[in-house]
Amino acid sequence: MIMIKEIADERGIDEEDVLELLELFLEYTQAEDLAALREALREGNPEVAREKAHSIKGAALNLKLTEIASLAREIENKCDTADLGGAEVLLNSIDHQVRLVEDFMKQHR
Repeated sequence: MIMIKEIADERGIDEEDVLELLELFLEYTQAEDLAALREALREGNPEVAREKAHSIKGAALNLKLTEIASLAREIENKCDTADLGGAEVLLNSIDHQVRLVEDFMKQHR
């Protein structure tokens, strides 16, 4: 569950601003980071995959999307060892979590 009020209070912003940040997170993450991460994993490129996973993790942590951040951290760890086995499964889990955020946003707009 996304705690809009908690995020707003912690960041010192309005709840409406949190919703806008969540929309930006969805827009950018889906259009840029997830696609690039999927491609990097498909190509076996741990450097680019790590960079994209790190970006997703940071954005997710800023919005208290801890499950997404945790999954992205696991991909980062795999990239650090250049062992990408299982990273696609983690990416699919991130996709699922992002869809849950989308569903949440549909209910709050």
